[in-house]
Amino acid sequence: MGEPGMRVVYKEGMKIILRTTADLHLRGWAESDIEVAPSDAHHLQVREDGSLLNIYANEDLWVSVPAKAEIRIEHTGGDALVSNLEGAIEVLHVGGDLTLRGASKVDVGHVSGDFAAADVRESLAVRRVGGDLSAQVTGSVAVELAGGDILLDAKDGVRVRSGGDLEVSIAGGSSDEVVLKAGGDISLFVPADLDARLDLTSGGRSIEIDVADQKRNYEDENVIVTFGKGTRPLRAKAGGDLRIGDEPFDVQDIYADLGVLDEEWAPSGGHGRHAEHWSDLEERIQRRAEEASRRAEERVRAAMERVERMNRHQEHAFGKFDKWLGFFGVGGRHFEPPAPPEPPEPPAPPTGEVQPSSPVAEADFSTASNITNDERMLVLKMLQEHKLTVEEAEQLLASLEGQFD
Repeated sequence: MGEPGMRVVYKEGMKIILRTTADLHLRGWAESDIEVAPSDAHHLQVREDGSLLNIYANEDLWVSVPAKAEIRIEHTGGDALVSNLEGAIEVLHVGGDLTLRGASKVDVGHVSGDFAAADVRESLAVRRVGGDLSAQVTGSVAVELAGGDILLDAKDGVRVRSGGDLEVSIAGGSSDEVVLKAGGDISLFVPADLDARLDLTSGGRSIEIDVADQKRNYEDENVIVTFGKGTRPLRAKAGGDLRIGDEPFDVQDIYADLGVLDEEWAPSGGHGRHAEHWSDLEERIQRRAEEASRRAEERVRAAMERVERMNRHQEHAFGKFDKWLGFFGVGGRHFEPPAPPEPPEPPAPPTGEVQPSSPVAEADFSTASNITNDERMLVLKMLQEHKLTVEEAEQLLASLEGQFD
């Protein structure tokens, strides 16, 4: 069972469980068997336990499965690339980026990096994404929290929360609720014959509506507008500005994030192309740490701008915004990102079933904080160095958290 490119007989009703400390390349194919190709066969374990097939690798892993197979990715230490699946897939943890194209239902627990998905036919449920999220879903979407920006095209119900900006396109013909929350700006693309009751909140006190023959601009924090009979409930709360328009949404912006799927897949026999994985592990961890610090810096800077904009509207400006920006290198100061995290301990081989994460209908938007550890460290460091008062720090943290009431 340890030979590269090994074949495993697939049995009807079998659930495939995958764990790897490195990168995972998973694809669905037309053949009836499962093919497993690790970077190094000595770091591979395959164990069949009743209806469960456990595949564990301590190296990069390539797996081809029947397209309709039921999949659970319990742990991927690096990136995960998934394509051409027709059934349901459950992802518990991805240490890097997750890129996925093709599935019926997708349930994701935690992705440390970015998450891009397309051709999801029924539903997408996500608990936590550390970076940006882009997705095209024919059915419903629930995202408890994405730390970065969200770019989304959905047909049915939508409940999402973004730490950064949010761009969402919704289709007509559905009465399912839409709930949007963003730390930054929100851009919502709607059909011209929109039938909905819009409850809109803007932390930047700028709400623009350009739908059909109605063009309105409000310099208010909260606006309620009804289109048609107001059948569909739609709530949007932005830390920055908010815009509703009926111009076409370019879904190709989402598909552009999936190009890595074609570039990165290596067929069996090409499984040695990442043999240098462990030799450059430290460099990869450093890159991810630097990316997390950069993202945190950008979010804190954007939050400062939102706070200043809100305070201008309230005529209570801090008067210290320039000093804040100096923390990030303006005016001679230098930003030192937090030290990179220690590499995670390799996970133990799977021992059995793990409880699945919550489905779309049970997504709870109150369980996850909207602030990352890096962002909190930046604010606390500014407070410690007297670049912020306690009141200013509280206001900045509230902006990052998305609390604008």
